[in-house]
Amino acid sequence: MAGEQITIVIKGVKGETLENILTSLSLQKQKDHPRLTESRIKSLHEKANTEIKRALQALGFYKPEITAELKQTDDGWVAKYLVDAGESLKVGKIDLVISGDAANDEAFSKLRNTMPLQQGKRFHHGRYESSKKDLQRLAATRGYFDAEFTVSKVEVDLETYSATVILHFETGTRYRFGEVEFSDSPIRLDKLKNYQTFKEGDPYQNRHLITLQQNLSNTDYFDEIEVRPLRNEIKDYAVPVKVTLTPRKRNRYTAGVGFGTDTGPRLKLGWSNRFNSQGHRMGADAKISPILSTLSAHYTVPHFRDKDAELGFNVITSRENTDTSKSNSINFGLNHRHKRWGWDETASLNYLYENFEISDEEETSKSLIPGIGWTKTETDNLAYTTNGYRLGLNIRGSLEDFLSDISFVQASLNGKFIRSFWDNGRIIVRGNLGLTEVNDFELLPTSLRYFAGGDNSIRGFDYEDLGPRDDKGNVVGGKYLMVGSVEYEHRIKEKWAIAGFVDAGNSFNKFGGEIEVGTGFGVRWLSPVGLVRVDLAMGVSEPDHPIRLHIIIGPDL
Repeated sequence: MAGEQITIVIKGVKGETLENILTSLSLQKQKDHPRLTESRIKSLHEKANTEIKRALQALGFYKPEITAELKQTDDGWVAKYLVDAGESLKVGKIDLVISGDAANDEAFSKLRNTMPLQQGKRFHHGRYESSKKDLQRLAATRGYFDAEFTVSKVEVDLETYSATVILHFETGTRYRFGEVEFSDSPIRLDKLKNYQTFKEGDPYQNRHLITLQQNLSNTDYFDEIEVRPLRNEIKDYAVPVKVTLTPRKRNRYTAGVGFGTDTGPRLKLGWSNRFNSQGHRMGADAKISPILSTLSAHYTVPHFRDKDAELGFNVITSRENTDTSKSNSINFGLNHRHKRWGWDETASLNYLYENFEISDEEETSKSLIPGIGWTKTETDNLAYTTNGYRLGLNIRGSLEDFLSDISFVQASLNGKFIRSFWDNGRIIVRGNLGLTEVNDFELLPTSLRYFAGGDNSIRGFDYEDLGPRDDKGNVVGGKYLMVGSVEYEHRIKEKWAIAGFVDAGNSFNKFGGEIEVGTGFGVRWLSPVGLVRVDLAMGVSEPDHPIRLHIIIGPDL
């Protein structure tokens, strides 16, 4: 009879082992076929024992015990398989021989110790194939283009119940970088070559090409960048490299809108200009919102000291009007940015003039502020990070009577860490720590004081609504800051996720003060314009338990 119904039941295994068996079973593959007949079901059932054994061998189980049963019921056919996978086969020996120029390559020595297949561990055909691919991938990225396996096999001894893995990998001669050719560009050739981390004749490494592309991309001079090794033009083991550049327009204009519950609606306008063939840039930006508005202009000179460095001049005027304070300021800045030990290091010198009103008192403060800071960001995806982090440390200060009204020193440390969890989850941990020593706190501008509360601080409280208060109960800000947050986010659809979180901390004038806590839940939407986060949070440490809605649009890091 056509269209027989069948149910498959497998007991005794789970996880990867169960999935591999189901993938291998012909009966599983054809159980919903509209022309499945009784004779076909019996034929496929007879094959199941062999198919299950093969599926188990792929995972290192060579002595399984399988009990198979096929019954016809009123609801159709039921195929039951009781599987005892038995003891797993161990890797007794790995005969890995790397010959050719890679025999003394340290990268292959490191790979040998980290390959998925290791002596004494369970033999697994998938890990065996992954180990082979790792060797081939490393050879390709390090310029061993003629590499091949002369021997690749596995010998299984059922008496000793162990496997011997034999991999003989001949890498041949390592290729070198040849001439690097840049396409026509408005930037001078000697300036472009500063972004190379290699020279002609150096051993080939694919990471150098990736770094060159990233360095050129970070300049913001080009719309498109292609860095391509010319494998079909190799001569004497030298690989030429072609760099094709599509410059941005000389003048570039940007505009954008946004929204945050801390600042309300936001408008951003920008203009940038590539000034000359040495890569000098100038530009201006305007950011307007009901709470905080800024207008800035800048001039940047790249390659001041090396390929990762630039010297910048800027002037920024800002107006901030919060529930706790009002301020108007102008800042003239000079900064030098470059890479150090993989971090972005910025040394700065700023002159800040700020008029501010807080606690019904109005003050004016002038400060010459030298500073230095380090930042580092690693992410697997800028739009939606599943694994990544951001770290930052800044130190700055001023000295009274040296073009300054006050003496202070301030250090700020901040970090955010994101890690994937299970298949669709993310753990997000962030923290902020701030320390200030000042001779006259009353003259410390509000832009240099610490406040807590808001979208990116402690949710469940208004923006900058937490911190030390005066005799009238007005928040005046503090010398110290300590804020932390833990959040779990679970994706429920491709572009949607739900989250739960706890935020805690405060700003203080001495440590040991009251800790405020906010907790809540939210929804995440990976929209066409970026990640949208909507949170409903409660200030659980407050007697009236205030509830606040938080909306943030922007990337994780």
